[in-house]
Parts: sequence; C-alpha cells; structure tokens
Amino acid sequence: MSEYLFVWLAGAVIFTFWALNLWTVGVLVVCVMIAFSLVLFKDTARVLAILYMIVLIISENSHELAGFGWLLIASITLLVAGIIVHIIRFKVSFKPMFSQFKVKGFSVSLVLLAIPAALGGITRGERNVVAALVGFGFFALVGICYLFFLATTEDKKGDDMLRYVLTMMLVAGLVMSAQLITYYVRLGSVENVLANIRLKNIRLGWASANNVAPFLSMTWPCLFYFATKKKHYGFLFIILAFIEYLLIFTTKCRGAILFTTLAFPFLLCYTMAKSENKVANGFTISLLSAGIVIFAALKAEKVLPAFESMFELGLSENGRIPLYREALEVFRKYPVFGAGWDYRLGELAGDSYTPYWFHDTVLQIMANMGIVGLIFYLPFFGWRYGSCLLTKNYRMPKLAVAAGMILFELYGLVDVNFFGPTFFISMVIMSLAVEKSLEKDQCNPLLFLDLSAKAASRKNLKAFR
Repeated sequence: MSEYLFVWLAGAVIFTFWALNLWTVGVLVVCVMIAFSLVLFKDTARVLAILYMIVLIISENSHELAGFGWLLIASITLLVAGIIVHIIRFKVSFKPMFSQFKVKGFSVSLVLLAIPAALGGITRGERNVVAALVGFGFFALVGICYLFFLATTEDKKGDDMLRYVLTMMLVAGLVMSAQLITYYVRLGSVENVLANIRLKNIRLGWASANNVAPFLSMTWPCLFYFATKKKHYGFLFIILAFIEYLLIFTTKCRGAILFTTLAFPFLLCYTMAKSENKVANGFTISLLSAGIVIFAALKAEKVLPAFESMFELGLSENGRIPLYREALEVFRKYPVFGAGWDYRLGELAGDSYTPYWFHDTVLQIMANMGIVGLIFYLPFFGWRYGSCLLTKNYRMPKLAVAAGMILFELYGLVDVNFFGPTFFISMVIMSLAVEKSLEKDQCNPLLFLDLSAKAASRKNLKAFR
C-alpha cells in the first residue's frame, strides 16, 4: 500500500471508530497499524500519518480519561517496541545524519528541550515527582523519536516530504470537518444546532470548541496549496476552504476566527497568483463570497443571535488577565527554573493530570521553566521559522506548512494549545517535513559553527600578521 493511500486509510479508521464511540478499540487498532508499519516497511512515513491524527479518535471527554492510563502505556509500549524492532531489522544507522549534515538547527533545539523540562521547578518544594518525570519523559521521547523518523524517512526527500505532510493536513482537516458535521447532524434540527452554537457547547470528545478550531486552522492552509496544483478540479479545494472556514466560525473560538479571517484574503490572493486555473478558481471564490453575503442577509435574523455573545465579547480578555498576572507572579517567585510542570497540577481542568494552563505560550514557558526555558525555546522557535521563511527557495509547499504552524502558534498566544501533547507532536511532524526539504548548507548548526571557527581563524591570522 502506498504511503499516500495509507494516510487516507488512517483517516477513515480514525473517523469510523470515533463515530461509533469505540475509540479505545480504535486506539489499539491504529497502534497495531503503527507496529506493523514499523516492522514491515523500511520507510516510516506511514507512522507519522497516524501520530499526526491519532488524537482525533478520542470520543470521550478529554478530562475524564484518568482511568485510561493503561491505554496510554500500551500505546507507548507498542510504539517503542516497534521502533526497536525496526532499528534491528533494517539496521538503522544514525551516523549518516550527522556526517552528512542532515541534522539541522531545529533537530538540535528540539532535543535540548528536555533540559528545561527536567530543570523546571527544581527550586520549588512540594513537588509531584511523578508528574515532573512525565513532563521530562515526554520532551525526551519526542526528541529521540524525531531523530529516529529523521533517519528513517529517507524515501521522502525535499518537496516530497512536504507534499506528504500536506496530505496529512488535508486528511486531518477533512476528518475534523466530518466530525463537526456529524456532531451537528446528530443534534437533530437547525434550531438545536443554532442553540448549541449560541452556548458554545461543542463536545467532540478529544476537543471542545477552543481545541478543534485552532487545530482545524492549522490544517486549513494546505487546501490553498492543493487548489493551485489541481488544474481541473482545484476549485473543489477552494470550496473545502470556505466550508472549513465556516466550520471554524461555528465554534465561536474568537482567536482562531480572528487569525484565520486575517489570513484568508492573503491566502486567496496567493492562490490566484499561483493557480494553474485562475478562471475556475476566481469564479468559485466570487460565487462563494457572494453566496455567503446573500445567505447572511437573508438569514441574519435567525442566525446572528447564535453569534451575538461572541460579537459582544469582541477582543476582550474573558478572564485571562488574572491567569497572566499569576504567571508573572510565579515567574517572579521562581525566575531561573520556573515552578515546573507539576505546579497546581489538575486544578484548572478539574482532573489529576492536566497542567495548570496560563493561556499564553510565552507566559507558560516563563512560569513553568523560567529564564532557562526562555533560553532554550528562543532557538527552538528561531530554527523552526528560520527553516520555513529565512531560507532560499520560497516554494508553495513550505509556505503552506509554515502558514498552518503560524496560525496555530498565534492562537497559542491567547490559549493553551501549544503544549497539548498531541498538538505539539503534530507541529513537530510539520517541522520535520520543512527540515527535510532544506539543502545541506541551510539551517545547519554544525556548518554555522564551522564557518564561525574559520572566520575567527582568519581574523586571528590577520591580527598576527
């Protein structure tokens, strides 16, 4: 089975088990798929497709999963066992990655994130040692697995890897859209749907409104890429882009709506500029835009009340300021290493395992990992977006992936999603695709050090002369 067909199969399996509310069985099924893929195929790209989307399978409230620790352990065990068998069977060597400059700056910065996670909170008493170790273990495992997949996805190079990840984004977006539509259909009537929107009461299991909207916005830019490349039916991706945007709007997630709305005209203009069929795409954009305006005008009296509370809130902080102040106070109290990931564990979510979210990525880093965290995360973000935007060859696949990451991380400035484990992993997979598209001399810290050393040597030689 081709890797691309496998992505669609994974999406279909995930949606089916979610829709049937058999997600625990589904998790085991996809983990077995992962294990078999690792054992049977030398190239591990298929595994990335499942890891990118696996959270979508959960149909249980994400804050009621305390009794499912066994499932997490079983999943991680299958993944690690599969990786070990794969390394042994295919004699995976990591040496070429370093000798051939395949490890870029982002790889190094990601692996090093385990350090601030380990040091976070070491100066604070009354620690939850298990939670602290889990936090460290997560970042360490992500870094190790990243290097593994970097070494074992050799069949996907350059733009091939970018297109493969864009296909993952496409399928993930379609799965989320299908889940939202299924959720609304199950409500039974338009009145019930509008009432649900008015109350902002979306519950997909794995996600509430403020989870599904930013994740959907992360995958959304891929549609514009495919619209430019599909000469005869690119207009279908324009239609999907409008549908997904409207679905994001129904979540009433103000941050995601704001950033996708701001991005929409730029993505449409770029699509028209790069499109292989400008007439069909332009006609589709005009028709859909006019249709939405006409529908809004005709149904405003019935539809607008569902969104009234969102418009009333506008850009207000909605209770976030106290959390921001607390984050700054925690940082003031523990400036060097922060309070750790076990700080007030579970208090905000009302469970026993969710970190205390400060609803801002930067403040989260400061409060949990202090100045040390900021020092390590600065190159992490620098290398990530340096790989996307500050290198030559501004190709559309790379920009589409970058746009998805930017939309998600902008939302992280007003909410908690960046450090959600599955969302973090999805972002890392997107960064992997960008990193593999780079040339040998791009974003390489070893070359940077080598060039710096040569420059220093030349300077010393001139001074000596």
